Amino acid sequence: MNNAPQQSALTVAALPSQVPGIHWPAVVGARDAAVLALLFQMESTQWMSNEALREQQHRQLEALLDHARRHCAFYRERLPNDLARWHEIPLLTRANLQTQADAMRASAYPRAHGKTFDSATGGSTAEPVTVRRTALTQLFWQAVTLRDHLWHRRDLSATMAIIRQFPQPVDETKPGRWGGVLRSGPAWYLPISTSVDAQLRWLQKVDPGILLTYPWQVGDIPLPLSVSGKFEEFISSTLEPGKNG
Repeated sequence: MNNAPQQSALTVAALPSQVPGIHWPAVVGARDAAVLALLFQMESTQWMSNEALREQQHRQLEALLDHARRHCAFYRERLPNDLARWHEIPLLTRANLQTQADAMRASAYPRAHGKTFDSATGGSTAEPVTVRRTALTQLFWQAVTLRDHLWHRRDLSATMAIIRQFPQPVDETKPGRWGGVLRSGPAWYLPISTSVDAQLRWLQKVDPGILLTYPWQVGDIPLPLSVSGKFEEFISSTLEPGKNG
């Protein structure tokens, strides 16, 4: 009987090396190394005691609150000076995001956080919400997404079909990849505005193992058993963070 622990996707040559002739262990580029460093910290600190986790969270919250008070008009009067009163902060509403977006946006961003860009929800249940992101928030998103892939032990060789709103036009004939820093199968992209009949024909052609789309969208596509039976997983999504996972 084999009692060896089950291997994760990171142990099967999933990392592409950036140095010619060095295949294992892989030597990755700076951006991928930063993603993996964040993943390492998330994995190694998840079993810390509640007190230890709270201490680290408070350190980060103090820095976040200080920046918000100094640079965000909306939060200047809403944020307490004492973290013990954190629970008193009013919950943010969709209406707040839609009507006071300018006041919420910081007047200055830390230079080390990189370039900024906007992304929006699909607007399936109400008016779309647009938020501003930075290269650093994208880095954290990539690390969390990678952790999700590993937690679910997804088959990295599988084909992924992505039907959603994209901030820029996509080429439906040219696949990307969905594994982020990991080697993966192809990822095909189709705008959510495509007709349902066209989506169905496209899914039959792409023949994916994983479908990434909005929760409400799954019920709108009349998938025959010949198509839906092939999916290993449905993944729901809201915000558009970029093409690569």
